[in-house]
Amino acid sequence: MAQVSLAQFPLYSRDEYLALEQMSDIKHEYVDGLIVAMVGTSKAHDVIVHNLQRVLANHLQGKPCRVAGSDLKLYVEAANRFFYPDLMVVCSDPTVGNPYIETDARLVIEVLSTKTAEYDRAVKGEAYRQLPGLVEYLLIAQNRPEVHCCRRTGAGWEEQRYGPGDIVPVLEGELSIAMATIYERLNIPA
Repeated sequence: MAQVSLAQFPLYSRDEYLALEQMSDIKHEYVDGLIVAMVGTSKAHDVIVHNLQRVLANHLQGKPCRVAGSDLKLYVEAANRFFYPDLMVVCSDPTVGNPYIETDARLVIEVLSTKTAEYDRAVKGEAYRQLPGLVEYLLIAQNRPEVHCCRRTGAGWEEQRYGPGDIVPVLEGELSIAMATIYERLNIPA
């Protein structure tokens, strides 16, 4: 198999990316000048995202923060990168700023696939940690009951894994989500 060099791909400015993305029928992320097409999702991925979106939306009802889905871009200014997280909790006024872009999040959730797991852990994880308001970043396996949580602490970041039967505290302990709720409707013993 021939090796592919990144030098073979054109680099785009932030403004060029945003202009192209406005006209595109598919979503792309922006990493170091490269425009990266998003892959489709599986049924398990979709179920997990909807389970979490429901729980988070119910918890945030009547509060200043809200849950946002994967059709909204998150711009990490410190890394000059745009991503489409599976879910995020944002606390900004939705009527202010660019209507297609969030610039900070309190919680970011990515549901992993075999094709994107390393990218979500390394590239996205490194960038997300640069968001000033981020307190937690969840990586959720879709084929087994496993949640990996990165939490901001006074000393940096701590990581914790959750498995079958566990309760996952999110939003600095404001909400506890059972693994069974995350994997509801899937044949995965959680």
